[in-house]
Amino acid sequence: MVSQGKNNVIVESFENNKRFPAFQSDGVSSLDNISIYTHDEPVELGTLFQSIYLKQEKQPINYQSWSEAEMRAYFKEILPEYDEERVFASNIKKVYQWYNILLEHDLITIDETEVISD
Repeated sequence: MVSQGKNNVIVESFENNKRFPAFQSDGVSSLDNISIYTHDEPVELGTLFQSIYLKQEKQPINYQSWSEAEMRAYFKEILPEYDEERVFASNIKKVYQWYNILLEHDLITIDETEVISD
């Protein structure tokens, strides 16, 4: 999000740097407002991204050739208590995609108080 309009927000694409309006009816959510279901309390994406960043040693996740089982197994290494019934493979794939985009644009910062610990 780069600005706010009267009835919308102005967003900029990471892919082509084009700006366009996003309306509430578009169902736009900030990554700050998204969490992953666990068996306890939900975990915010920012915290999850930080943990992935440390586990991956600041490298992208090459998940494209992985099977669903491989995607889930790696996700379980990062977030062992995630709720397998409520977190779908498509959700996990999106987390990996978003992580890679944020990493590419140097938008992941580490706050040691928020990192998921074993």
